[in-house]
Amino acid sequence: KVEAIQTVQAEDRAGLTEQVRAITESLKETRDATGRLTLALRASPKTRGRWGEEQLRNILELSGLSAFADFTEQSSHAGEAGVLRPDVVIRLPGERSIVIDSKVALDAYLASVDAPDEAAREALLVKHAGQLKTHVLQLASKAYQTHVPASADFVAMFVPGENFFAAAAERDPDLFQDALARKVVIVTPATLFALAKAVAFGWRQAEAERNAREI
Repeated sequence: KVEAIQTVQAEDRAGLTEQVRAITESLKETRDATGRLTLALRASPKTRGRWGEEQLRNILELSGLSAFADFTEQSSHAGEAGVLRPDVVIRLPGERSIVIDSKVALDAYLASVDAPDEAAREALLVKHAGQLKTHVLQLASKAYQTHVPASADFVAMFVPGENFFAAAAERDPDLFQDALARKVVIVTPATLFALAKAVAFGWRQAEAERNAREI
């Protein structure tokens, strides 16, 4: 059992090194594909939705979580206004869970990239901040934490790019705090990775404790 625990720890260290390398390679690929991605995101709202969901899934898997075992996608839950379908529900040790939603409007931000002047660009970014705040209010009204069994008392709103959130936060400095007051935590790829990594570590610790109890 002691050897098993040491093996798990060694795998964790090796896995972290591999994940850092994978993140570096992913960043390079992302820079190369930015232009093509921008065109695709502008073309269709459905494309933006699928891209956000794919980003979410990739980050969770990169952190060490596995689909179906550690998180489920598009599960159905009965709500006051009908059926709720959160994008992802992450399982936590102790039979708890975290709900993550990734549907965020990016129309105004993408339009600001080609704005004819600085005034038009600023107006579009202010609109972008308003769209994010509107989504926070919509997400809070769904009360996922009430309808998803054993979920945490907050829901995570995934914004699929650090730049999208930074632009909104510059125009609305209270955006993050206002979201927290409504039990909505705004997460970007970097913060989501840290959150998911902590969950993966929690599962490792739970396994180590189980082995220690057996010893």
